[in-house]
Amino acid sequence: MIAKAEYHRPRSLPEALSLLEKYGKDLKILAGGTNLVVDLKAKTIRPKVIMDIKDLAEMTGIKFDDNGEGFIGPLATVSFIKGWCISHGFYHNLRTACQHLGSFQVRNRATVGGNLCDGSPCADTAIALLTYDAKLVVNAPGRERSIALDQFFKGIGGVDLRPGEILTQITIPKLSESRGEAFYKLGYRKAMTIAIAGVAVLITPEQTSPERVKDVRIALSSVAPIPMRAQKAENILIGQQGGKKFFEEAANVAAGEAEPITDIRGTKEYRREMIRIMVKNALIEAWDKTGMKFGDSLESRIDE
Repeated sequence: MIAKAEYHRPRSLPEALSLLEKYGKDLKILAGGTNLVVDLKAKTIRPKVIMDIKDLAEMTGIKFDDNGEGFIGPLATVSFIKGWCISHGFYHNLRTACQHLGSFQVRNRATVGGNLCDGSPCADTAIALLTYDAKLVVNAPGRERSIALDQFFKGIGGVDLRPGEILTQITIPKLSESRGEAFYKLGYRKAMTIAIAGVAVLITPEQTSPERVKDVRIALSSVAPIPMRAQKAENILIGQQGGKKFFEEAANVAAGEAEPITDIRGTKEYRREMIRIMVKNALIEAWDKTGMKFGDSLESRIDE
């Protein structure tokens, strides 16, 4: 099937945008190819043109600016991001998401941009980046726009990419040094598994009253048509004292915000209950990482 499609391999972003403008909906973008090649072989898609963008060097790598804002190239592979996060001791949730995505071979090919643009409710990197309030930069010939990641997903397989647009950058605002992060993924195996449910949490204490929560982000995967923020649960915690009482309350609200379904991997009731447990435990773990420990030990509190 691939051989029957016209193949292009642009060497620059302007060249890629020109091809997008020329071929429009007849064109499919090949980045890592871990999803596209499967769809081609299954003949679920029949593009007339395939544009291989692996040579676009301006869309790779990770860097910071002088203000501490992070920039991730959408063509950065999952393996590269995992290694970078480990070596720099940064972006714990993203590192853990990459660590649990697919197999070693898949991680070497799959790109973070592809994982986002596939629009899967199960996207591991999506919930990690949602906890960072990430934004996406997309380009088309003669125009550029920025999209908040929590506004990017539009239902199963749907994303806010207009005809002729391509994702060119992922931006992460400067994160508080006092934050704590936690990422949980529930699956049938430790590797090569699609999440039954996933949770990512980032929490930051107040500077003047560090026993209280200044900011929190709770992101969920595989329990709604899109990777989602549990914003009602987040709002409960703002300004409250970090501790089991409010964390349990927020976890119950997050479970109510989820919209799980029953499928071959789990029932909606099971998913909702797992979200409740995972959110509570992720909040406890993330809060401990801020240095604001409370009560009994972490091990005795994460016991469900």
